[in-house]
Amino acid sequence: MAFHNPEIFKDLKLHSPSDAEPFVYKWPLSVGIGPDKHDSGLEIIETVRLVCEDIPEIKSSMEDISLTELDTNDYDTMKNFCDRFNKAIDSIKSLEKGTSLPVKRYTLPSRSMLRHIVQQVYNYAVSEPEKLNQYEPFSPEVYGETSFDFISQMVDEINVTEDDVFIDLGSGVGQVVLQVAASTRCKVCIGIEKADVPSRYADNMNEMFRVWMRWFGKKYGDYQLIKGDFLADEHREKIMAASVVFVNNFAFGPNVDHQLKERFADLKDGAKIVSSKSFCPLNFRITDRNLSDIGTIMHVKEMAPLKGSVSWTGKPVSYYLHTIDRTKLENYFQGLKTKGNGNGDGNGKSRRSRDYNKQTSGSTSESDDDVDYTGTTTRKAWTEFSKARSSQSEDETLNDKNKKKLAKAKRIPAPKKVAKAGGGGGGRIKKTKHKRQLKIAGLDLLHSQTIFSTSDQAIGIRLPPAAGCVDEHLTNYAGTMIHEEVDEPLVQNSNEIPYGLKILLDVYKTQFMSFLESMKSSAFKENLHRQIESEKEKNKRLLNRTGQLEKQIKVLVEDSVVLLKARMQELGINTSSQNDLLCKAKEIVGKHKELQIMANKIQAQVNTLEEEHNNILAGHVKKIAEKHSKQSMDFELASKDSHDLVLKEIENTFIQRKNLRNKISSLEAELALIEKTNEERKQSNNNSAANNVAPTNIYVSGNIYKQSTNTPNIAPQQANTKSSKKNHKQVFEG
Repeated sequence: MAFHNPEIFKDLKLHSPSDAEPFVYKWPLSVGIGPDKHDSGLEIIETVRLVCEDIPEIKSSMEDISLTELDTNDYDTMKNFCDRFNKAIDSIKSLEKGTSLPVKRYTLPSRSMLRHIVQQVYNYAVSEPEKLNQYEPFSPEVYGETSFDFISQMVDEINVTEDDVFIDLGSGVGQVVLQVAASTRCKVCIGIEKADVPSRYADNMNEMFRVWMRWFGKKYGDYQLIKGDFLADEHREKIMAASVVFVNNFAFGPNVDHQLKERFADLKDGAKIVSSKSFCPLNFRITDRNLSDIGTIMHVKEMAPLKGSVSWTGKPVSYYLHTIDRTKLENYFQGLKTKGNGNGDGNGKSRRSRDYNKQTSGSTSESDDDVDYTGTTTRKAWTEFSKARSSQSEDETLNDKNKKKLAKAKRIPAPKKVAKAGGGGGGRIKKTKHKRQLKIAGLDLLHSQTIFSTSDQAIGIRLPPAAGCVDEHLTNYAGTMIHEEVDEPLVQNSNEIPYGLKILLDVYKTQFMSFLESMKSSAFKENLHRQIESEKEKNKRLLNRTGQLEKQIKVLVEDSVVLLKARMQELGINTSSQNDLLCKAKEIVGKHKELQIMANKIQAQVNTLEEEHNNILAGHVKKIAEKHSKQSMDFELASKDSHDLVLKEIENTFIQRKNLRNKISSLEAELALIEKTNEERKQSNNNSAANNVAPTNIYVSGNIYKQSTNTPNIAPQQANTKSSKKNHKQVFEG
């Protein structure tokens, strides 16, 4: 009986609304199990629904079908559904042939259609999603995916135009790049990924995305999925040319974030950066201490968090939108320049200038207006600024005193109000009093530390100088310090000691005497004994450890020598010097390379033979299938179906073999009967020869054998019988 499996040749087809190849689904359809599996039946229904939404004519022809009530496990139901859809598609295409309607539908896909396309592309391209989670924990290579809804929110909020260049740093499998390319009119979308597994899946995503977009007949923008490190110099120009940057830096370390900040500092004004971790605080304010921070050239705000926006948690995760704006830093410096003009409310003042104004509250507004202060950042500049301010305050104090005397002499009352510079309105009544002395805490502290370092109390307290530095400090000499130049160089017989040498000897004397006083104390003696005992114990421990290490090294060397000699004997190497051993080692390495080359060649031959074997096996299986189905087969069978066909052919072969054995057994029985008949005939011939009996005919198995009375003819007949028996045996054995 011929073998035929009707399940082998079942399939479902969906014709394309455009001129693309139809989708073919093998029956039985795959059933979704788990979050990473997809249901082919639901995929067919969703695909048809989206096409009906895009083409209303097809929707009207399939209104009587309830998509929610279709049984995806019933082949006839799904077959009728697909056939009806295909018939509607073919009729629409034939009616629209030669018109401009297909061109009008060549637009960007709708958001629901794009969601379906991206999901199906991911299902087909990423065959083993669990491999994406094989990364080093808490490293920059941690893999995570962003949801479709969040990317849609980002696209809506940024308002991407045709002149924008989008780049995804760490693009993974590339679904963000594909979504942006198909949902916006972006000039180009670029994705850069370093890891091997996501990059390999990104190539599959690229291929499947083009297939699905071609099937739906929708257009998309230009995009690139690149394998590489986005921190490499070869990609620096791409980042600088981008106007929209997306980076999921939630798991990036400070080193990677710092390098990203260096690259973002070169972005043009108006560029936007979307990240899962902000590059500067939300309440960032520019001061003279953070002028080198990237927050001085960007505005940052938190985007509305979405639930399920990322793959590593179901909770809402915040993303941050940064906008490059260098006018922010320019406005800061402009405010510093114009802070004293009286035209503003003083918002451009820095912290240092505000502190100084608080300390010098007695200064008038006119003095502030005359100074163009742009901020001091060094100690020297700050000292000069303080001197200028203090001298100005003294001049103003003298002028006020002279004015008081002149007013008192003429008995002219002092004005109650002092007008502000810039023509402002009236202010508070200021009393005429002496200016307070300028006080700056930093300079006072510096002065006190300088005086303390020259005193005897600083000996033994000062920290040692840093490596590579010379400890130079002022000294304090008792008496009046007068500098005298030495007219002539110091002579050996001179009794007069130079002034500089006196100072040095005085320092040495002070230090030596203080050291002698400390040596007389009991604490110094106890401390010295304690240090000596500690060093002795440390020395003893080190000696014991040294002995242990030497023994271990000796044992390891001996074991290594023994193992080396044993291995050399196994390899048949007899050497007495190091040079001979090196030569033998080079020979072994050369032979090893030759064997590797031979092994590669043999492996290539084995692969070729296996391929030929598989081709021959596939050809035989195809012939078997054509034999049973009685029709030509233009497609490859599944492994399970091929296995079933081969088992059925083997079963038929065993049946034929059994039938042949039964036939051989019947022939052997017939042959035995013929031999027995020949023996009986021989005996009868002998008896007839003896008794002269007339010949008779013998019937055996339907054959007539005639006896002869001629005795001499018996031998030839016996010979003929033996030869025929031999021939029968040969035939049966064959």
